Amino acid sequence: MAEDEYEILSRHELQRLRDEVKSMKHEGGPDIRGLQRAIQELNDKLNQMIEVFEEATEDLRDEDKESELVDEKIDPLLERISGIEEQNKKIAEGLVTINDIIEEKLAEISETAKSLQDMQEELKESMEEHRHEERFPEPPTMGPPPLTSTRPPTKPAGFTPPPLPGTKKEEPEHHKKKRFHLF
Repeated sequence: MAEDEYEILSRHELQRLRDEVKSMKHEGGPDIRGLQRAIQELNDKLNQMIEVFEEATEDLRDEDKESELVDEKIDPLLERISGIEEQNKKIAEGLVTINDIIEEKLAEISETAKSLQDMQEELKESMEEHRHEERFPEPPTMGPPPLTSTRPPTKPAGFTPPPLPGTKKEEPEHHKKKRFHLF
């Protein structure tokens, strides 16, 4: 057998311990009713906490359903917005390209206008030089032509003068000029 440790107690102490155990048996021990009340209160509070957690879980489920509904409504809008964003990018790129083309064409037009202006200046200078060289004589002044003879002019053969105003002479149909009107 295993060796057990024993303690030696006096009779007086042993009697005191026996009396204590008897008194506990008769009195119901250390405040069992208080302990039962504390356990009942703890049980009630736990039940209240469980109810709070159940309500919170239900609220979370409701929020999840609401967020799903919102997502269903917002997702198409977000897709449209992203489509519009892509279209705006393409439009912006197109505008930049058009702007570049316009700038190129304006530069070409400016260059052409400048060369035409230079050519015009050269032409003016050239005309001035030729005028001074008398290649192109000054236009005659207005007035009667100079007289070369004193005889009256002769009529060329087969010439008929036009009718005088107020007199109308009928011409054959094949001699009449046909006139075309634009309007």
